[in-house]
Amino acid sequence: MGWRIHRIWSTDWFRNPDGELKRLVGSIEEAKLYGGVPQENGHGATSRPTDIARGEGLDSAETPTVPKYGRWESPITFSGEFHRVSPNSLGDIITKIVEVESPIHVQELSRRVTEATYISRTGSRIRALIEAAIDSAVRRGKVRRKGDFLWHPGMQEAPLRDRSELPDGSKKLKVVAPEEIEVAIRKGVADASDMDRQEIPAAVVRLLLGFKRTTETTQARVIRVLDGMIAGGGLVQEGRHVSLKE
Repeated sequence: MGWRIHRIWSTDWFRNPDGELKRLVGSIEEAKLYGGVPQENGHGATSRPTDIARGEGLDSAETPTVPKYGRWESPITFSGEFHRVSPNSLGDIITKIVEVESPIHVQELSRRVTEATYISRTGSRIRALIEAAIDSAVRRGKVRRKGDFLWHPGMQEAPLRDRSELPDGSKKLKVVAPEEIEVAIRKGVADASDMDRQEIPAAVVRLLLGFKRTTETTQARVIRVLDGMIAGGGLVQEGRHVSLKE
């Protein structure tokens, strides 16, 4: 029926009810912005009037061609219990995931690992193992870590990827590397020759996530990256208009 499920684990609620409540409110606000109640369309079927906000009804002329985000989706099997796997062995698996999805946020990396091992939830023991495996891969030079993002060592520039077909949990700007946001900003500005700075967040979110609307949080994240690019000289702002440096 197109329902989006927000899960609150009982142990997480007991440990941090305020944090879980804030997370719940954030999900409700996103649902209000991007969701919508299905309505009869007169032919016995239903349609969602806000689907266009999710990028599901955009004209091809409005949506620049961007390569689809490629997910690593192979199952992971180990002999014995997962939490007893050695960090080096799991680090080798993490390296393969990073090769496909670099740069990838640690949160998304953890999601891939738990999905591939059919683990229903990520407890403290599993999180500690994943962090140890990441450290192992980094220490052996198989993965490069930059803040919360993992990179393939040979990758110099982030690719621009369309996440519109990913699950809702992965369509959040916070799991997109700042370097990829920079690439999206440059493409948006280049396609328009120059652009009003207030229009740039919507263009970036449309390119990366397939949404036509933005939240205050996503706008602020894009603007922070944009201001850094202007300060670094990669972009030029005159009045409210932003253009590529000639």
